[in-house]
Amino acid sequence: MSYLDNSAADIHDVRVNLRRALDAADITSSEPEISDDGLVEVLGLRGSAAARLCVLLEAGAAQTGLPDGYEAAGLPSGPTMSTAQTMAVRQDLERLLGGMPSGAVSVGIHCERPVIHLTGMDMSGAAALTSLIRSALSDYVTTARDLHAALQKHGLEPGLDFTPGVKRLKITLGEASVEAGAVWASILDGEPVPEGDLECAEYPEAQAIADRLEAAVEAATDGGCMEARLLYYCERCSKDSVLDFGNLPLDVARRLVTALQSAEPIDVSRRTLTNRRLAKGI
Repeated sequence: MSYLDNSAADIHDVRVNLRRALDAADITSSEPEISDDGLVEVLGLRGSAAARLCVLLEAGAAQTGLPDGYEAAGLPSGPTMSTAQTMAVRQDLERLLGGMPSGAVSVGIHCERPVIHLTGMDMSGAAALTSLIRSALSDYVTTARDLHAALQKHGLEPGLDFTPGVKRLKITLGEASVEAGAVWASILDGEPVPEGDLECAEYPEAQAIADRLEAAVEAATDGGCMEARLLYYCERCSKDSVLDFGNLPLDVARRLVTALQSAEPIDVSRRTLTNRRLAKGI
C-alpha cells in the first residue's frame, strides 16, 4: 500500500492503515491493537503525542495541511505533561472526535505518568481517524507521489527497490543499484554516465558514484542533503553493491522533485537497469 493507502478489506487492514498513518505523522504510541470484542484501540499516547494528534485532526478536518512549525515541534520527545494538562488534551481529542464512531477517549497511568487511550473504535471509526491524519499529511503524500513520478519519468524505477513513502514526517527512500545512482547523478549534474559495468564496479568507483550523487542532489536542491551510503558487494552473502538512501525532509524532497521535473532526460537505451524488485521477488 503506497502513499498511506487507506483501502481496507477488514478490521486487520484498518489497524495496519492506522499504524502507518500514526508512524507517518510521528505520533508515538503502542501498536494499534484489536481488542477481544473486535474493535481497534490505541493505548498509551503521551499527552504531548496526543496534542500533536489534535493538531493533525484539526488540519485534516480543515484540509489545510500541517501548520508551520509542526515538524520541528518535537512534542513526542518533550517533557511529560501533568495529569491536568493531559486531561485538557483528552478534552480536545473528545471534541475533535465528536460525531465520529471513534469509541472512547480516556486517561490512564503508565509507568507513573498520565497517558491517553483511544478504545472501542470500529472499522468506520478507525478508518475515519486514519483519513483525517492522511488529509493533514497531504503535502507529504503528494510530494512522495510526485517524486515517484519524476523517478519513473527518467526511467530510474527498475534500478530502485523502493517507492517513496512517508514516515516520521520524512519522505522515505530505500536502496538502488549503483548504476541507477550513476544515472540519477547524471540527470542532475549533466555529466556523462561512467562507462563499463557499474553493477560490478570496484569499491573506489562505486564510492565515487555515491559521493557524486550526494553532491548532485545538494547542488540541485540548493544545499539539501540526501545521504547515499554505499553497501559494497559481499562475497559471503553474494549480495550486489547498492546505494542506501537516507530519508528526506519535506522541503528537500520538494526541491528534488522540481529539479528532476526540469532536468533533461538522458539516453539510457544502452543500459539495462536490473529490475531490483523482480530480482528480490518483491
